[in-house]
Amino acid sequence: MSLKESKKAEQANTYELVVSVDGETFDKAINVYTIGEFSGDLEADVKDPYGKGVEEYDKCFTQLEGMLGKAAHNIKKALDDSAEKRKEEKYDSNWM
Repeated sequence: MSLKESKKAEQANTYELVVSVDGETFDKAINVYTIGEFSGDLEADVKDPYGKGVEEYDKCFTQLEGMLGKAAHNIKKALDDSAEKRKEEKYDSNWM
């Protein structure tokens, strides 16, 4: 791991959650997930189109667009569930 990548991993540990295209850059950090994991497609592999033709960039864009839509839905649901749980815990603690 290069110094730059090590710095990224160190910085990532200061956040509650990091979502990355690949898990390699942040392999030493905690709470790092790939877009595939958040989109529900654990087998999804986003191939870097760098240096390739326009068709490869289009494929990557289309793949990421679909995955990000699903990931955004899943993240929103997780946040809503977490907020509901906190409300229930607060409600329960008021009765004690």
